[in-house]
Amino acid sequence: FLENHSTASDWMQSSTHHCDWRPTRCDTSSRVDYMDMKDAGVVGTLPTEFGILNHLIHLTFENNNLGGIIPSELGRLTLLTTLNLSKNSLSGNVPTELGHLTKLTLLDLDNNQLSGQIPNEIGALSLMVYCSLFENILWGTIPKSFGSLTALTRLRLDNNIMDGPIPTEFGRLSSQLQKLYLYDNYLTG
Repeated sequence: FLENHSTASDWMQSSTHHCDWRPTRCDTSSRVDYMDMKDAGVVGTLPTEFGILNHLIHLTFENNNLGGIIPSELGRLTLLTTLNLSKNSLSGNVPTELGHLTKLTLLDLDNNQLSGQIPNEIGALSLMVYCSLFENILWGTIPKSFGSLTALTRLRLDNNIMDGPIPTEFGRLSSQLQKLYLYDNYLTG
């Protein structure tokens, strides 16, 4: 699973209580609710076992050397408000199960090698303020369901290979939306 972590001895030893691991925080019941591994030099894949951390509200692995797919089991983390897996080498599809993360306010999967279509289910994340999927290999049309993301202030879908028209449903985003990046795609209209 996670290999060659520069501080593995500080936080992954079995003799260290999980609430004392440096990149984690626990709630009052000693359940991990926060994990921030930004710039940690992590090499490996995301384990499916993260799906059992059902009290997690913040999960960040930004700017590491993660490969493989995004486990669909992350969709079980229904308390999650932040999911940042940007700047890695993740591949495969964006799991439709991420649509179960109804408390999510930040979804950042940019600068990976994700491919396929963006799942319509992402449009159900009505609390999402920031969504960044740029610099991947995502194709197909922009989901019309994104028009329901009325809390969005920033949406980045640039530098993919998406095509088709910009959905007219995007007109509903105008009240909160401050930045919309769609360039370097094959959009029409």
